[in-house]
Amino acid sequence: MIYGIVAGARRPDGAYVIGKDNVMPWHLPDELKLFKRKTLGKTIVMGRKTFENLPQKPLPGRKNIVLTTQKDWKYPGVEVANDIQSLIDKHATSDHDHLYVTGGSEIYKQFLPVTHQLHFTHIQHHIPGDTLFPLTHAEINEHFTPVESEHHVSAVNPDKWNGNDQVRWNHVIYERKGPFMIAKKSLLVFKTNKYVYFSSMKNRTGESDAFFMRSE
Repeated sequence: MIYGIVAGARRPDGAYVIGKDNVMPWHLPDELKLFKRKTLGKTIVMGRKTFENLPQKPLPGRKNIVLTTQKDWKYPGVEVANDIQSLIDKHATSDHDHLYVTGGSEIYKQFLPVTHQLHFTHIQHHIPGDTLFPLTHAEINEHFTPVESEHHVSAVNPDKWNGNDQVRWNHVIYERKGPFMIAKKSLLVFKTNKYVYFSSMKNRTGESDAFFMRSE
């Protein structure tokens, strides 16, 4: 199973701010603890740029995979993958596999068609940023159904936050609507109520974008 984890602050137009200057423009310790609790002991995958911007790397207590087209790139304690299909064949071919995708726009463009769940933190505060989550609030709800939610009010770190002393945030788990399937080898297939996606390294029909960014 493949999961995407993202935190975003919704604008009035429904788009989500998720980053500024290559980092998240907020620091919510309680939300980072939730992220750690969900991913600890699991396999996480991210792009090279996302990994290189982590304040601590690799993230401890998890199997870190970096997906990059740079054939000679390596980092101690990190597994390197050069294509999405071989990564999925190795780490996400059954319901017992749990692969958490944690960042990079190009990574999520490839993974979103086969993402089973979104674990989305909605930060209820206006925050400027230069990076947006490509799916608007309406588009998320078009393709995914909310099945679980947690509501929080957290104190913030005043050294890394320019907003109020406290902020409200919700963490929502969304499941994809419609049938879902991952083929065993070389071909990824997923169906929604509107589209069928076929994804391989050679050809693809259908396309969706997503961007998730997280550090702890």
